[in-house]
Amino acid sequence: MENWRKIITALLCALLFFVQSGCGGNPPKNNVSQSSNENMGRTAAINKNQTIKTPKNTKAKQGVINGKVIRVSDGDTLTVLVKGNVQYKIRLSGIDAPEKTQPYGTRSKQALSAMTMSKNVTVKILSKDKYGRFIGLISTDEEPDVNGAMLEKGLAWHYTYFDKTPKYAALEQAARDEKRGLWQDDNPTPPWNYRHSKKQSRKK
Repeated sequence: MENWRKIITALLCALLFFVQSGCGGNPPKNNVSQSSNENMGRTAAINKNQTIKTPKNTKAKQGVINGKVIRVSDGDTLTVLVKGNVQYKIRLSGIDAPEKTQPYGTRSKQALSAMTMSKNVTVKILSKDKYGRFIGLISTDEEPDVNGAMLEKGLAWHYTYFDKTPKYAALEQAARDEKRGLWQDDNPTPPWNYRHSKKQSRKK
């Protein structure tokens, strides 16, 4: 009788060891969960690092786009991200803001950022310049004419070489008369003259 008890005990111990080792059973649930989490992590990384594109149809020079401003380069240039992760670099039509190294260059950039950065904008594209930037008129829910607002604040010149809009001429003149922004200086240097002088100095 004692021998039978020993045999039964030995068999039970062997069976218990077999079950705990996972032999012949389903894979442990923890391994499945870990594998699933790793796959989710890889998917999240792919979504986070989606490729940002530039407009495929580079010949398109007119139209209307809607998107969010993701970058402001200076007082007259910004970048808009539209559906499909496509970026449009926009040069504000009709105005020329001080260069970043000019007086009021920083204030001009700050003003444009305050009106547009991280906001949804509508851009009416008018043309495209030799640098590949789209020339456009920008509006937001709060400001129907961002280009004109920069002139009104006295933080940009009316770019008369390319634009003859009477409204913009009047906005600049009013800013001059009331000495707003850069017009507080007696004789501010237009950015096109500033760029030309810098270009000439580099040739020497």
